[in-house]
Amino acid sequence: MRARGSSSRSKRPSTSRWKNARPRLRRAMPGDLSLLGKIRLLIEPLEARELVAAAVEVSRPLIERNGHRLALELADEPIALVGDRARLTQVLSNLLKNAANYPPPRGTITFAQQQEGDEAVFRVRDTGIGIPVNMLDRMFDMFIQVENSLDRAQGGLGIGLTLVRELVNMHQGTIRITSEGVGRGCEFVVRLPCSQSPSESDLSRECGREPAIAEG
Repeated sequence: MRARGSSSRSKRPSTSRWKNARPRLRRAMPGDLSLLGKIRLLIEPLEARELVAAAVEVSRPLIERNGHRLALELADEPIALVGDRARLTQVLSNLLKNAANYPPPRGTITFAQQQEGDEAVFRVRDTGIGIPVNMLDRMFDMFIQVENSLDRAQGGLGIGLTLVRELVNMHQGTIRITSEGVGRGCEFVVRLPCSQSPSESDLSRECGREPAIAEG
């Protein structure tokens, strides 16, 4: 599956525009990642398209409000995995919202989902302000936007990239970000282990913990 880039590279935002966006990204909340110790995963069998649908439902109002076009690229066959439905929805919706905040008006956001080997792969691409190449390695450490509460009832949990990475890690997955530079958009890629008809006991072993509800 090939990424779609911006239709024109002649209208690239200047580096100063990217710097001006940084204060909006960097909203550190008291306690930073100390709330991670309170997270417990509710492990269950999942289907990748269900996560896509849930993340889109949460993110669509912001995407439409900012005038963007959302393009979905979904696998033809179901992709089974195990994990915490609410937490993984939060991960994917956070990436969609991040994409919705930073492309110029009427930009394009592509949300792709497919299976590669034994992994479920989710890609969020945008045509936005991009990221300086020399800052890519720092992106998961720079911008922390953690809410005071991790209550599932909040629905649209505002979580930053650092917490996104930690939630993906808790699911035995990986996340990476790529960008060709300022003005050329960026792409987040989340990879999670697939599951073949898992039993309840398998679910706990795959994530290395017993199923439990979030404390709080």
